Amino acid sequence: MHRRSRRGAVAFASIAGVALVACQLLVGVRDEEGVVRPSGAPVDASSDAAIDSHDPCLKKRPPPPPPPQPPSDAPEPRLDFAVRTFLVRPRDRTLGYDLDERCTGTSESTTNESPCRFPGKPVPDDEGGADNSFGAVVDTYNLLGSGGSNDPASDGLNLELGRGARTFLIVLREYNGTKNDEAVKVGFVSSEQLLSVGCDAGSPLDSGVDGGPTPLWDSCDTWGSVPGDVFGMNDPTVLWDGYVSDGVLVAPFKTFKLALGGVTLVIHDGTFSASFGKTSDGIRQLSAGTLAGRVLANDLVRVAGYFGNAQRPICQDSVIYGVLRDSICAGRDIPISKSDDGKRDRACDALSVAFGVEAVAARLGAVGRPAVQATTCDAMACTE
Repeated sequence: MHRRSRRGAVAFASIAGVALVACQLLVGVRDEEGVVRPSGAPVDASSDAAIDSHDPCLKKRPPPPPPPQPPSDAPEPRLDFAVRTFLVRPRDRTLGYDLDERCTGTSESTTNESPCRFPGKPVPDDEGGADNSFGAVVDTYNLLGSGGSNDPASDGLNLELGRGARTFLIVLREYNGTKNDEAVKVGFVSSEQLLSVGCDAGSPLDSGVDGGPTPLWDSCDTWGSVPGDVFGMNDPTVLWDGYVSDGVLVAPFKTFKLALGGVTLVIHDGTFSASFGKTSDGIRQLSAGTLAGRVLANDLVRVAGYFGNAQRPICQDSVIYGVLRDSICAGRDIPISKSDDGKRDRACDALSVAFGVEAVAARLGAVGRPAVQATTCDAMACTE
């Protein structure tokens, strides 16, 4: 895509490598336009599935905000977490939330129709009405070469996270430090550089990127922000309104920009959530994280085309790029705007997406390396 070195795009040796398109969507992050928190719905704590009174389908949604809380005796002024693991389509977990108030393809559901018009067969939801059409696209390629991995599409990126090539940081502000907080601030900062490791700010030379450090995941890894992601006292340029409900951080958003070097992918009308906890070493972490929303099909085709091997991006191979384009276009299952859900004259122009995140306490340091700009390619657009 935008990277032609070891720190960049994962090589595509065959069409099976197309699955890795998904894992590279995390090269960088821009976010904007936080939205009003949802009122939520009754939640079954054992399943995280919300129950509609007239629909037997248990819809999977984040927990609703808690009631107003008393002031905390030990507020947390700021917490930073670095993503250690990124999931695209794991076999042992269903990613995503119900985005459109429907259980499309579930025959017994009273809301089993598609939320928009599509000439082909409607794309069925995952369990609990979870919308993740892009995950179904990835499934096709995972079958071609899993190598025993739980999530083949994310393996390449997780190798890069593990050696300190990049990550993104989840930044939490104005948190009361308890299991329930009705009003917190959440931001995201991308990083292309691990500045140092060790709680004394040491930076030993080892097998990391360019001879630099590899992360220890001990709460003291210090990551440099991509220029433009922070301002002032290292706060994200944009902070969303969120909340913490029974130990689960929830941050709805209107638009979430994944900045991929010179390419930007925008996720619309979505939610980020993750559960607070600790690692086996007692380090604070965010687990079972979910980033879910809607992406325009043509945007996804355009961004996917920038991936490739060391010689050229995939969009310069018309055969492979055409197969990839057709798979993505056939996966359109939702309107780009939630306000258009259920309008039968509205064409499906987007794919629902869902990614998983595991993050460990870390430090946000000084400004680091910028993302390398992408090569220009002509995208193949979807047709009606």
